[in-house]
Amino acid sequence: MVPLVAALAATGCDPSPPGGTSHSEPSATAAATRAPVAAAPAPPADPPAPEIIVSRDKVDIGRDRLAAPEPGLTDKALVFLRAAPKIQGAKVDVVAMRAAKPSAVAAVLDALEQAGAAGVQLKSETRDGKTQALPVALVKTVPECTAVAWIGKTANVDMWSAGGGVAKRTGRGLAGPDLTLAMDALHKLTERCEAAQVVVGADDAMTFGLVFDLAMEALHQPWTRTSAAVVASDAVPGHKLVLTR
Repeated sequence: MVPLVAALAATGCDPSPPGGTSHSEPSATAAATRAPVAAAPAPPADPPAPEIIVSRDKVDIGRDRLAAPEPGLTDKALVFLRAAPKIQGAKVDVVAMRAAKPSAVAAVLDALEQAGAAGVQLKSETRDGKTQALPVALVKTVPECTAVAWIGKTANVDMWSAGGGVAKRTGRGLAGPDLTLAMDALHKLTERCEAAQVVVGADDAMTFGLVFDLAMEALHQPWTRTSAAVVASDAVPGHKLVLTR
């Protein structure tokens, strides 16, 4: 009798299990039917901060709109700003049209301070039509020596120290406040003060564009020590300044 191994070799039989597939190699059919590995889903994008625009008649906070100016504007804006992303602890961009009322801009800044914003880049147009950004500090108090520059209803500028004292008044120029005279008076007022801000504001008979011009001039003088403006909603020349924030 021929041995079993010799017989298998002679006949060319494969000792593989029935079905003809070796256990040591996957079949082509099995490889082809494997499900592809799904890619991990991308994380959702963070929602952006709302676009805040203050114009003469309204305040837009993202898709929400408020009439301006109107009583209680700060509280009404605060409702939307507290719920908005990227406000608390952030430096927020705000666009203020030149025709906006100074009180409306101040109200929105008040609301941002209460909502926890760290600061504001306040963008507006200069008198020659260029858009620039004014750094605004959101603070509750300022040092008593801080200069206050307030534009009255006849476009005169009163300047005094935040702690109170005699106000220096400069007159009106051809297109609003005489900024050259105002800067001379402001320089004398700040010579002995190391305050990092200057306080600006105006009566609502004026437009915010004039406040913006005044603040930008003050922050870009060669002698200035200030790095940001504080926008006041109300002030009485010569009296101690009380910020409503």
